[in-house]
Amino acid sequence: MGCTVTNNAIADTPEEALRLIESKEQDYPKILSLINSIEISDKQVFYVYEGEVNSNKEWFVANIEKNDDSKWFVRESINIGMPNSENEKYAAGTNSFTAGFSSDLQEIKDDWKVVNIPSHNYFVWIELHD
Repeated sequence: MGCTVTNNAIADTPEEALRLIESKEQDYPKILSLINSIEISDKQVFYVYEGEVNSNKEWFVANIEKNDDSKWFVRESINIGMPNSENEKYAAGTNSFTAGFSSDLQEIKDDWKVVNIPSHNYFVWIELHD
């Protein structure tokens, strides 16, 4: 499940922008915890977070960007599921990126941005679309 966020929730920090979307978007998942992040540039950050949808815990990846006024906003967010013994690899995509998780370090591709997940045997990978 990917979503493009279309409101004007802008903030001074990427984390604040993510929290604002949670409070403003009716169908946005409840954020349970921020797992980790990776900075792509001074204008783009990806956050991996655990959210709750329909009483199920899932991992999400949010593309958070800085606008021309140096304020942060969530451009897109996508549900990548939750790793478990039955679901060890999964990926989903949007117009601007594809993200997934895996535990196999040998699968890492040169163009992936890798987000380490503390206290897990999994990592989240992000592939940017041109």
